[in-house]
Amino acid sequence: MADAAECIVIGVDNSRWVPPDSDIFRNLCEAIEFYCRAKFNENPDTVAGLYAMGSFDSRHLVYPTRSIEDLVAKFPCMNAGCGQVDLLGMFSFGCMPLVKRFGQHSNKKKRLVVFVGGLSNLSMLFAERTAKTFTDMG
Repeated sequence: MADAAECIVIGVDNSRWVPPDSDIFRNLCEAIEFYCRAKFNENPDTVAGLYAMGSFDSRHLVYPTRSIEDLVAKFPCMNAGCGQVDLLGMFSFGCMPLVKRFGQHSNKKKRLVVFVGGLSNLSMLFAERTAKTFTDMG
């Protein structure tokens, strides 16, 4: 039996701690691709999107899709090496595709995944409390 379909938003560290053309950046991209392929293989209705978390360039790169090609094509557009990791922005704006009123993905299990390669502007305690809040909301 397949796992439940998911709508996943992946927060990608594109801060100054992850310089472009670095091993950290390449490893981050490889890990994201591996994760998405595994999730897509678990359920044919699972979708994933990318959100850049750099404080100077935080934005949705790809809204939830099933296309590995669309996700991988945005890796070079991440503008790595940009500011600090903005987890607050990720929790505030990156999660928008996960809210219940967001169209076709409202019936899917929601998941927020954060790939961080450097330092953050928030404490681990804040991240844990925010994650619990989102979990309690469904």
